[in-house]
Amino acid sequence: MTMITFNSTMTKNKRLLWVRIKKCNFGPPCPIKCKPQKVTQNIIFVPDHFHFFDESSGPVGDRNWIFDSEEFGFGQTTSLFCNEPGIYEITLRVRGIGDLENEETISVFALEQGSNQHDMGDVNGDGSITSLDALLCVNSIFELYTLQPIEFLAADIDGTGSINIYDVLFILDGAN
Repeated sequence: MTMITFNSTMTKNKRLLWVRIKKCNFGPPCPIKCKPQKVTQNIIFVPDHFHFFDESSGPVGDRNWIFDSEEFGFGQTTSLFCNEPGIYEITLRVRGIGDLENEETISVFALEQGSNQHDMGDVNGDGSITSLDALLCVNSIFELYTLQPIEFLAADIDGTGSINIYDVLFILDGAN
């Protein structure tokens, strides 16, 4: 941080002004915390827009919204138009003073018009929760099977935006 001090005195019809500039370091700048969790709807029916809001804290200077390695928005709010169903990973990268940088990724879901969501845990949509639903989740974790957006929403029991072992255990616990 830079401090500027001004001093002045008055002599015979002349005013003298001294300027003293001093650089002071009071420690590292405050950390920045990236929080792009605000989205008006994390599930849409295509074609439609997702609307994002940033609630990052700290001395944030730049905000860059990124999808598929390309920046699509800048600033505290932005929108993304989707015309294809899918699971979209959106990253917000914030930069602050002193080269501080932080980023966070959230998942949003675009569904086909007229599609109905499956019940929580009923990944394959057959109307009952079975070990087959848990097996689909395990295959998804090991990247042997790609879940469709509706299946993903039914499999993400704990609402973290990712499929993990806890989701599998919850599904097995509720299996018939």
